[in-house]
Amino acid sequence: MSNQDESTGANGEREAIEALGHIEGELRGGGAALERVDAADLCATYQRIKPFLERVLPWLERIPRYGRQLAAAVRFLMSVADRLCPG
Repeated sequence: MSNQDESTGANGEREAIEALGHIEGELRGGGAALERVDAADLCATYQRIKPFLERVLPWLERIPRYGRQLAAAVRFLMSVADRLCPG
């Protein structure tokens, strides 16, 4: 296991789970307030969760059957957000 990439081993899974917790914390309660959120708020939130999304992607890809497609979808949405919210 020492030859395994950090993102695919047990440490990678722990990091992914921690990253998901950070993402959830940032997004908690955001759904109810979407009517009054402006683009700057959305971009600021995206910039805060982007590093955590990047940590989750390798773990997401390992989910059997659909992981690669899910990761590709998240990457696509991140590329859209990157263009709309240059950081």
